[in-house]
Amino acid sequence: MKIIKVREIKCYLVETDENEYNQYTRYSSVCWDITRGESDEPVYYFGEIESLFQECIKKDNQKKESIVSRQHHFLKCETKYFQAMEKGKKKFELRVDDRGYKRFDMVYFKEVVNGVETGRELPPVEIQYVLRDGDADRYGLKHGYCIFNW
Repeated sequence: MKIIKVREIKCYLVETDENEYNQYTRYSSVCWDITRGESDEPVYYFGEIESLFQECIKKDNQKKESIVSRQHHFLKCETKYFQAMEKGKKKFELRVDDRGYKRFDMVYFKEVVNGVETGRELPPVEIQYVLRDGDADRYGLKHGYCIFNW
């Protein structure tokens, strides 16, 4: 025997929350194996796991795209709010919506007293949700303001 051609293939190792057998290998949309003990067996009914896989990949790609285009916001914060964030009690911020805050952006808070920086900073936080115009109007949030959380 001699090898004529070698090609690299891409496969995915997939773990699920199933109790007994929760490890799969995906070679293509119609070729799945399940790991049972020390052996791999083909999966003949792969429709459900393939659709779950596609949803997961779509979410991962959306997050990657957002992370690549994330902005970094450096904000000043008065002492009483800074201390509440430092203690983990305050995990949201109300701001003028002048920077285009969006999910996955990074925010860096610097403590200020009477507008003068103290030199204290918090570790950066990643925005998880932004509430702004539209839905916000019916809850009393003024036009041009937003609330984001991390």
